[in-house]
Amino acid sequence: MPVPGQLLVVAVDGVLADTLAARQRALIEAALSVELIDSAPTLPDGWIAGRSWSEAVRQLPGVASEDLPLLDLASHAAERMWGEHIASRPPEFDTKRVARCRSAVSSGCRLILRADSTRRSSSATFSFLEAETGASRTVTGDDPGVLSAGSVILSQYAAIITIASANRTVYSVEDQTLWLRLEKVLGRYAHRGWPA
Repeated sequence: MPVPGQLLVVAVDGVLADTLAARQRALIEAALSVELIDSAPTLPDGWIAGRSWSEAVRQLPGVASEDLPLLDLASHAAERMWGEHIASRPPEFDTKRVARCRSAVSSGCRLILRADSTRRSSSATFSFLEAETGASRTVTGDDPGVLSAGSVILSQYAAIITIASANRTVYSVEDQTLWLRLEKVLGRYAHRGWPA
């Protein structure tokens, strides 16, 4: 059982909500529409996980442009296309994971949702998940200070650690590759998976 006051951090994109494929598609369509790339690259599943729109545009295969206005235009177009997509077809939610989050909160955990998506483009999704899980906060890709560390995920977790007091344990539900990166930032405060 979780100890009251422990902090459980759960990703929205690709964990609680099936958003990664649609975000990736919006990014590629936007990059093609502003002619940042000339053909759609083949990207691995989940490639966009943990990337802001701006990071993702700059990391697309074939992007050699140093044209900052063009890169910004592509990232704004991707966010707009993503917002239109989820407005017309909300993502599917992992009901088992949502229920586990709710159970952890009812057992005394504090829950923070971590999202790659921006608040303005995904507010309905965040509001739904906050209500369903009992989360106390959602940290999004456009929150003040989040993007300053270069990597959305690492800067978000650095900010989350400051939310938690030093004696609290932070649990993270993420994939193995991400875990190895996070371990360097979180050290002894982090635990993989769900609290026992």
